[in-house]
Amino acid sequence: MTDIAIDMAAANAVTITDISMQFQGLVVLDGVSATVERGQAVAVIGPNGSGKTTLLNVISGIYRPVSGTVHVGRELVTGFRPHRVAQLRVGRTFQHLELPKDLTLLRVALLGRHTVIKRGVFSYALGIPHFNSTEKVNRQAAMDALRSVGLDHLAQHQVQDLSYGQAKRADLARALAADPTVLLLDEPAAGLNDQEREELLALLQRIQKERQVALVVIEHDMSFVTGLCSKLVVLSSGRKIYDGDSTHLRQDPTVMQVLLGPAAQEFGTTTI
Repeated sequence: MTDIAIDMAAANAVTITDISMQFQGLVVLDGVSATVERGQAVAVIGPNGSGKTTLLNVISGIYRPVSGTVHVGRELVTGFRPHRVAQLRVGRTFQHLELPKDLTLLRVALLGRHTVIKRGVFSYALGIPHFNSTEKVNRQAAMDALRSVGLDHLAQHQVQDLSYGQAKRADLARALAADPTVLLLDEPAAGLNDQEREELLALLQRIQKERQVALVVIEHDMSFVTGLCSKLVVLSSGRKIYDGDSTHLRQDPTVMQVLLGPAAQEFGTTTI
C-alpha cells in the first residue's frame, strides 16, 4: 500500500485490500476489499459458506490470508496474532459461546481487559487477590462494560446461572471492557427470541452512538442488519458482489437472488 493509500486508510477504522484465503486448495475468499469508516456499522452478509466468518477471522488475526492486507487505522496488521490485533482496540464476539460456566460475570468482563492487564489475566479470572490502583481501574472498566449491557446487577453471578440471551450479553461486555474502537460481531442475534433480538438491536444502536465504535457485523436476520448497519457488504462464494446501502441492494435483482432466492421479494422480513 502506498503512502497516499495509507493516509486514506487512516480515515477508516478498518481497510481490507484484496484479501484471498484458501483451505487445502479450496478458495474461501477471492480478492475481497472493503472499508469500515470510524464509527460506522457495516454488515457482512451472504449465504452459508460465502466466507463471512473467515473474513472476520482474517481481520482479528485468527487466520493469515494467502494474499492481501488488513489495516486497522494506519497500522498494517496482516499476519498479526489475535492478541496484537486486540491491542489496537479491536474487540470480538463469537457465534458459539465458550465462556467458562463457573466464572462470575465480573471475571468474564475482566478477561476482556487482557490487553491492558500487566499481570496474568487468569489470576483475575480465578479471583486471586492482588489489588493496586491500576487493577481497580480494570475492575471499574469491567463493571462499566457490564452496566453498558444491563448486567451489572449480576456481576457476582456465574455464567451457568444465566439465560442464553444474558450469556451473549456477557460476551459482549467482555469485548466492550477493553474500550474498543472496532467491534467484530459474529451472529450476535443467533439463538435469540424476538424480544431478545429487539432488545439487542436497541442496545447495539445505543453502544455505537455513545461509544462511536465501528461495528463489523455478521448476521442472517435482515431486519436486524438493516436496523443497525448503514452499509452492507455481500459475499457469494468468497467474492464480493455488493458494497453499499440496503436501498440500492434491493434494486439489484442478481444480488437479491443470491441472498434470498425465491424469497427475494420479502427482503427485510426474511433471514439469509
